[in-house]
Formats: sequence, C-alpha cells, structure tokens
Amino acid sequence: MAILAVSLSSPAVADLAIGTEWQRMEGGAVRLIRASTAEPDGTYKAGLEFKLEPGWHTYWRYPGEAGIPTEATFSGSTNLADAELLFPAPKRYSDGFSTSLVYKDRVVLPLVLQRESANRTAVVNMTVSFGVCQHICIPAEQQLSLVLPRTGAADPDADAIINSAFASLPARTTDEAGPFSKVEIVEGEAKPVLAIAAAVSAPQDAVDLFVEGPAGSYNGVPELVEMDQNTAHWHLPLTGFPRSQDGLDLTLTLVTPNGSVEHKTHIPLPDEVKKKS
Repeated sequence: MAILAVSLSSPAVADLAIGTEWQRMEGGAVRLIRASTAEPDGTYKAGLEFKLEPGWHTYWRYPGEAGIPTEATFSGSTNLADAELLFPAPKRYSDGFSTSLVYKDRVVLPLVLQRESANRTAVVNMTVSFGVCQHICIPAEQQLSLVLPRTGAADPDADAIINSAFASLPARTTDEAGPFSKVEIVEGEAKPVLAIAAAVSAPQDAVDLFVEGPAGSYNGVPELVEMDQNTAHWHLPLTGFPRSQDGLDLTLTLVTPNGSVEHKTHIPLPDEVKKKS
C-alpha cells in the first residue's frame, strides 16, 4: 500500500464560534465542534467531525491489520484539566490483502472536555493525527483550536450533532461478563486461538466483533466461525498479542442491530502459550 505524508500545521481557530471552519484534506474535510453550553458539572461536550468523499475512509482508534490510528493531544490548551476522545464502533473493511477498522462518509468522534475552572474561558488546542485512504493511504495531522466560553447561547443544530454523536457510542458493560459467555484461549486447528462467544439475536451478517489488546498489540480482527442458535462464536489468532505477562487485558466491542457494547476483561495466559513467546 502506497503512503504519502501530509502535515497541515496552521491551526484552525474559532473564537466564540460553535465550531472551527472545515479544514480541507485529501479525501474530505475535518472540523472541531462543541455543544452550545456546558454540562451541569462544568464539562463541555464536543466532537471531531469528518466528512469523507465517496471511496475514502479513515480509521478507528485501533486500525486493525493495517492503517493509521486516530489519536489526539491537547498540549498548549488553556484552562483545560482533561480531554477524552471517544469512538463509535467502526466497520470492517477488506482491500483483499488485509482487514481494517474504518469510518466512511461522515463520522463525529465525541469529545469530553473538562475545564480547570468553570468561571474562566478555556481554549482547546487539539492536534489530531489520522489516516485517510482510498487507493493510497495518507497520514495527516491537523491542528484545531476552539474556545469554551463561560456561558453560551443555545444552538439547536450544534447540540443535535453532539447529542447524536454521544448516542452512537457503545454502551459500557457494568457486570463481569457482559454479553459474552466465553472469552478464553483454546486449542485451534494448528495453534491456540482466542475464542469468544456472545449472545446475539440477529443474522450473522448483522453482527461483528472487534478486539483490542494491551498497549503495543498488533493483533488481527476476529473471524466469525459459527452461529449456534442465538450465540455467535469468533476465533482470533494470538499473533500480535504480548505473551511476556500473566494475562491479557482486552477490550471487546460487540456490534449488533440493537447497538454496540464495549466490555473490558482480563484473561490468563496458559503456561504453554507463555512458553512460546
């Protein structure tokens, strides 16, 4: 896959505007937009919005077998205590050589922005790195700057965009197992694999699963191997997972027609797997 590098270093600044201007890039445009007013606890909801041209895509926080993760930093911001970039569930995309986890057309990545003081204006300076791909993959970087006022006037259109973005996020499980009846390492046809089973009531082409490992992992994308009544079964090779520890911290994102669910779990590594590390 051919790769070009693009750096868009001039920041897009919005004074008291609800969002920045659209910043053009190869294959689309990006902007930063906020809710019109702060939440009761003083935080602001915001969003990083991508508009992509037909045939182009950008990547999830974990790109899959190939691609560039979408990441953000906020150094140089003023009166900003914390910032968290959140991600709706992606879709899997295969180019015939590898499977990636992507967004197409339009996506808004929610942001939670916590001010140090609600009595002072905050300035968010965001540097976002991402990739956009069609026939070639282009790493890009964009700087966006947005003011969070102490108080703001209602803007129903902006608030609708932000509320819709937050509504698209996976629900986070609160119980130990979530919707999963199995998350364990089992013997595969040739090598051990990570076996995952989840209760679903939908056709197999309407469900999907994505797995993120500990920092530094470069694992692939699970393969659906069986639909047994209302249970889906996936296998994932252990290639790309670190094996120099006692277990794996995993984040599982299950996608169904009823929405998506994010579940965090820890599984032990069998001794025979650790010996092969």
